Amino acid sequence: MNVRNERNDGPKLTSRFPRSSRSSRSLRSPHLLLSLALLTGCHSSPEKKQEKLRQEQKSWRATAQLTDELSERGAVPAVYRRQVMEKSSENLHIIRQQEQQLSP
Repeated sequence: MNVRNERNDGPKLTSRFPRSSRSSRSLRSPHLLLSLALLTGCHSSPEKKQEKLRQEQKSWRATAQLTDELSERGAVPAVYRRQVMEKSSENLHIIRQQEQQLSP
């Protein structure tokens, strides 16, 4: 939005983009596409959910390992290392619980 000063009317808000039926339709399209993508994503298969959990687990383990290595070299403070290890442990626990819920 641009602010334009008028002599008697004070500031007026104007859009940089002219309004037309075409522009309002193009603004609705991304919302429609996003909604459709979310709806289809909500019904992912158990295999996809398992794979997502495995990737998250792998990522948290790698984060903990890297943080530990950096800590050993003195590259990160001990407080940071402790916080990362706690968060990693918490999230790995949550992932294990989610995996158990997916298992028959």
